[in-house]
Amino acid sequence: MAIDFFERQEAARRSTTRLVVLFALALLCIVALVYLAVAAFVAAMGADLEGGAPRLLRFDPLLLLIVTLGVGLVVGLGSAWKTAMLRGGGRAVAEMLGGRLIDPGTRDPDERRLLNVVEEMAVASGTPVPPTYVMDGERAINAFAAGWSPEDAVIGMTRGSLELLDRDELQGVVAHEFSHILNGDMRLNIRLIGLLHGILIIGLAGMAIMRSMLYAGHGAARSRSRRGGDGGAAILAILALGAALMIIGFVGLFFGRLIKAAVSRQREYLADASAVQFTRNPEGIGKALVKIGASSGRARLAGANVGEASHMFFGDAVAGTSWFGALSTHPPLEERIRRVVPGWDGAFPKLIRRPSARDGTERPRERRGGADSLGDALRRTGFPGAIPGAAAGAALAAGAHPGSATAAAPDFDAAARILASIDPAVSDAAHEPYGARAVILCLLLSARPSLRAEQQRVLAGSGEPELATLVRKLDGPIAAADPRSRLATLEICMPALRSLARGQYETFRSRAEALVAMEQPPSIFGWVLRRLVIQHLDRHFGLAAVPRPHHYAIARLRSELATLLSFLAHAGNRTPESVQGAFRAGARAAGEDLGDALPAHAIDSPRLDAALDRLAELAPRLKRRVLEACAATIAVDAVGTATEIEILRAVADTLDVPAPPWQPGERLA
Repeated sequence: MAIDFFERQEAARRSTTRLVVLFALALLCIVALVYLAVAAFVAAMGADLEGGAPRLLRFDPLLLLIVTLGVGLVVGLGSAWKTAMLRGGGRAVAEMLGGRLIDPGTRDPDERRLLNVVEEMAVASGTPVPPTYVMDGERAINAFAAGWSPEDAVIGMTRGSLELLDRDELQGVVAHEFSHILNGDMRLNIRLIGLLHGILIIGLAGMAIMRSMLYAGHGAARSRSRRGGDGGAAILAILALGAALMIIGFVGLFFGRLIKAAVSRQREYLADASAVQFTRNPEGIGKALVKIGASSGRARLAGANVGEASHMFFGDAVAGTSWFGALSTHPPLEERIRRVVPGWDGAFPKLIRRPSARDGTERPRERRGGADSLGDALRRTGFPGAIPGAAAGAALAAGAHPGSATAAAPDFDAAARILASIDPAVSDAAHEPYGARAVILCLLLSARPSLRAEQQRVLAGSGEPELATLVRKLDGPIAAADPRSRLATLEICMPALRSLARGQYETFRSRAEALVAMEQPPSIFGWVLRRLVIQHLDRHFGLAAVPRPHHYAIARLRSELATLLSFLAHAGNRTPESVQGAFRAGARAAGEDLGDALPAHAIDSPRLDAALDRLAELAPRLKRRVLEACAATIAVDAVGTATEIEILRAVADTLDVPAPPWQPGERLA
C-alpha cells in the first residue's frame, strides 16, 4: 500500500464535506429542541389558551425564525471563537493540551531519542521537521499530531510513551502521527474542535442561566419573605429553560461524539497501516498498541482539554466512550492490533517500564564534492551522486506521496543513514538557535575558495563575530559532507530556527540573502536553500501568507511553467538538442504546448521565484501535473543529478507537497 498524497488530500476534503453535512444535521436537531424549550417557556410565562390549544402545541414561524437565528449566531460565534484560538495551528493545540516544547538541544536521553525518531521520519517523508512537545504530566501511552498543514504541524507525546516504549515502538507511533500529517487529517481535526465547541456552547449557556437564576432565586426568596409576595414563578420558568438547554447540551455532546467517531475511526485504521508501510516493521506499532492494552488506564489522559481533542490522539484518550461503540473515536484496540499483527495471540503481557539509556549512535563522516554554480549546472551534468532518471521521475510523479499509488514507501532506514552521516558537531549546532543560523550560513558559502573567504570576511564584519567564528569552525565538516545530506541538515535546523525572535530571524534572513547575492551567477544549491528557508520561516514569522488556489487551468500559467521546465532542462543536459528534448517531454506530461525551452541566460533567480510563486496558486489537482512535468523533464535522459533532485525538492516544497529523499541507484517504479 503506497500513499498517494493528492488522493489522500482529496479524501480529506470529502471528509470535510461529510463533517459539514453531519454538523448541519446536528444543528437542525438542536434548533428543533431549542424551539420546543423556548416555546414551552413562552407558554409557561403566558399561560393563555387560544381556541382551546396550548401555545406550546401551536407552530409559531416567527418564534422558529428567532430561535434559528439565535442558535445559529451562538453556535457560529462559539465555533469561530474556538477556531480563532487555534489559529496558531499545531502549537496552539499542543499548548491547549498542556504540552511543553522540547528544546531541540535537550540532553534528556528520552527526549533526545524522540527528536531523533521525529527527524528521521520527517526526512523520510519529505516534510519539514515538526516541533515536538511532551505532555509531562501524562503517564499513559499516547500521542498526537496537530496543525493546519505539514508546515505548521507539531508532534506531541506523553511522558508515559517516552518511558514505556522502546525505539521500534516509538517509531511506529511517530509514523502513525506522520500519516495524519500527510493524509490531511490535521486540518480536519482542528475544524472538528471548532465546530463541536459551537454545538456544546448551547449546554454551557444553559448552565450559565441556571447558575445565575439560582443566585437570583436566593435573593428573591429573601425579598418575598420581607414583602410577603410571590415572584418565584418567573424564576422557576427560567430555571426550567436553563435545565432544558443543559439537556440539549448533552444531546449536542452526543452528536459531537457521534460526528467525531464517524470522521475519525477509519482514519485511524489508515494511519496504522501507513505506519507499517513507513517503518516496514508491523511489530513496532503492534507492540505499542499491545502495551496500551496492558496498561491499567489504557491510553486515558487526565488533561482538562483532552475531551475536545480526543479524536486527535493515537489511542482512545477519554474514559467512558467505549461503552457504546458508535461513540468511540477509535476502533477497538484488539482489532487494531490484529490488523497490523495478524498472528497476535490476544495476550497483554505485564507492562515493565523501560530503563532510560543514552543514545550512543556513531555518525560516520563521508567526503563530498563541491557545489555546482547555477551557470555550470545549466551547461553540464557531471554532479557527484547521479540518480537514474527513471527512478527520479517515478519518485516525483508517483513518489511516496506526490503522484500515483504505485510507488514505494518512504525509506525510514535511508533517512536514518542520511542523518547519521551528518558530522556530530554540525548536528549539535543545528539543534540550537544560534548554531542553526551558523549551519545555514555555512551551507550558503560559495564553492569557490576566493569568494568563500570574502563571504566569511563579510560575516565577520556584520556585528556578530562569534557567529562568524562558528561558521568558520563548521566550514570543514560541512564542506566534507555527502551532498545528499545537505537538505537533511537544513531540515534539522528548522525547529531551532523557528524558536528565534522575529527580529533575530529578520537579521539572519538579511545575512543569508547577502551571501546568496555575492555569488554571481548564484549557485543552484544556494537558490534551493534560500527558497526552502524562506518557504517555511517567512510564513512562520508572518512575513508571507500561505498561498491559496487562484488558478484552475494550467494554460493560464504557461509562461511560468515554461520558465520552470526550461530551468530543469538546462540543469540536467549539455547540448541544445537534449535541452529541447527534456523540455518537450515535460511539456507533454503537463499536456501543454509550451514551444521551445528558454535560453539559459534568460532564467535568473527573480524570474524563477516569481514563476514558482504563481504556480503555488494552482488548484491541488493541477499541482500534480506540474510535478509530473518536472519528473518527465529530468527522467528523459535516464540520468537525474543530485542538483536536479534538490531543485525538485524546492519545487515540491513551494507547492506544499512532501518530497522524500532519493538514493543513488534507487528504483521506485
